[in-house]
Amino acid sequence: MIFHRIFDEIDYTNIKTLVDNKIRERQNLEYKRKVWKSIDNETREMLRDITSMANAYGGYIILGIDADNDGIPVSVIGVDNTENERDRIQSSCISSIEPRIPGFKIKTVAVNDEESLILIFVPRSTRAPHMVTFKGLNQFWIRHDRQKSPMSIEEIREACLRVEN
Repeated sequence: MIFHRIFDEIDYTNIKTLVDNKIRERQNLEYKRKVWKSIDNETREMLRDITSMANAYGGYIILGIDADNDGIPVSVIGVDNTENERDRIQSSCISSIEPRIPGFKIKTVAVNDEESLILIFVPRSTRAPHMVTFKGLNQFWIRHDRQKSPMSIEEIREACLRVEN
């Protein structure tokens, strides 16, 4: 299981194990078939996905894995232009999340000579809550099981208290 490995040591074999064993999406694991496009509404969605994990328990987002409607991985699809996409995601997170998420990591993972995946590690933040600030937004999101939602006032308060303690 990838959750017990150091991020830099996670390779395709570890990710393929998730697919082979049909490990379902959960609070700290999300599969995405495609990379978010570089258009405004998809960039907002990406930032919401990432901050919602940081504001909850942290976790992994794996781009290039097809999953069914129940969140069970079906196959490895791979991602085009992984290096450029990785850099774009990293840059968007740096410029459009306040405060920045300490320990946030992103890397490409080779499937074979032609295909790669993108693996994103979002730690449970010690500086939560994190706000999406893309193009004037001021939104706080949190992940509940496989879904994200805007944070309630109580959830924002709890995140602040957790960090203070």
